[in-house]
Amino acid sequence: MSDGTSSDPLAPFERDTLSGDYKIYFTTKRENFRASVYNLPLLWQSFQHLDEIWIRELVDTQQIKDPNVALPAALFRDAHARFRIAMELAFSCCMHEAFNSLRLGIEGVYHACKILSDPKQTEQRARVWIATAERTPEAKKAFAAAFEHNKMRSFAECGLSVLHRYWQDFSRYSHSSMDSFSIRLESVKTATGITWNVHYFEGRPPNIAGTLFWLLLASAEMEKAFFDRFRARLDLDPSLADLRRCFEATKEAARQDIIRRFNWKPPNSVPTPEFSVIAKECAKDH
Repeated sequence: MSDGTSSDPLAPFERDTLSGDYKIYFTTKRENFRASVYNLPLLWQSFQHLDEIWIRELVDTQQIKDPNVALPAALFRDAHARFRIAMELAFSCCMHEAFNSLRLGIEGVYHACKILSDPKQTEQRARVWIATAERTPEAKKAFAAAFEHNKMRSFAECGLSVLHRYWQDFSRYSHSSMDSFSIRLESVKTATGITWNVHYFEGRPPNIAGTLFWLLLASAEMEKAFFDRFRARLDLDPSLADLRRCFEATKEAARQDIIRRFNWKPPNSVPTPEFSVIAKECAKDH
């Protein structure tokens, strides 16, 4: 994708210190990020809006008096860090790495929700989670029983069935498997036989746009889980309603945009004309 400019994407420090093939790799990665933001501005705005929502909610929940809730709150903060890293990697077209980062973020969200799912067991589950640092067989066994046993049902009991599907998909594509490897693999016929190339970056615009939107939907589910667990406190912040309105409008406008540009069939949700207007208004405010 064209990035609308031909200027060098590297900072002076980077130009002076990077060399060889790695400099080419790093430059390409930086150019990918710039091109993705330039060519898919509505998707970029959607990620920016979602990040702003996360930050506002993290600020609102900074003061946690209940020590049993402090660990889940910290896990949600870690999940936000994973989301940011995944966003940066995905816009740089490092899709498999983005899958892996967001998969870890989803696990953190699940662990937080599992700890909070039963007030009678919150303290005990928090202790089990912390005890994994001891690396003893007993600690590993207790963790597996509390968090790993029948994971699909456990996700569902926490109200996270949708997130479990994302976790499964991202696990499949972030692990070393044929499903993951085949996406990066390309065979090229030459005069002497077949050469196998492994691509570091996703370079097909429809795949870039679709994957970014897929990651956006998963990230929104992660944030929703955070909001739902702290709703009593977060509902007191009136600015969150406006931020959510802007995010939903821009996300829908982004969806319509990539459907139109890449001739995709619409997903299940039904588009409404006012979304694009609201998204433009939100963009002016940011």
